[in-house]
Amino acid sequence: MAKYPNLEGVVIGEGGFAEVQSPLISPNGKKVIYRVHGGTDNPALIYYYDGEKVTKLFEGSAQRWIGNDKFIYETFGRVNTDDFGKSTGVYLYDSISGQSTLIFK
Repeated sequence: MAKYPNLEGVVIGEGGFAEVQSPLISPNGKKVIYRVHGGTDNPALIYYYDGEKVTKLFEGSAQRWIGNDKFIYETFGRVNTDDFGKSTGVYLYDSISGQSTLIFK
């Protein structure tokens, strides 16, 4: 974790280099989604910070916020034993209802 003595904030995730990646802050600045690298044989996971607590949601990669309560994410399948690169779907997640809706496959 980098030290910034002149800045204040809340630590919502920690890990080794490249373990916590791609944070996306909601338009109102109160929520964050980010990816946690799952290791060599595991896919990345999406984590969600609602302003109070962090929740592990599901496999995938968060793409962008749609308003303050919904975001788009993509899931990936294995092409072979070493590759998670094939897209299996793009979804809209509603953080209020906790529901995902497939929007593209």
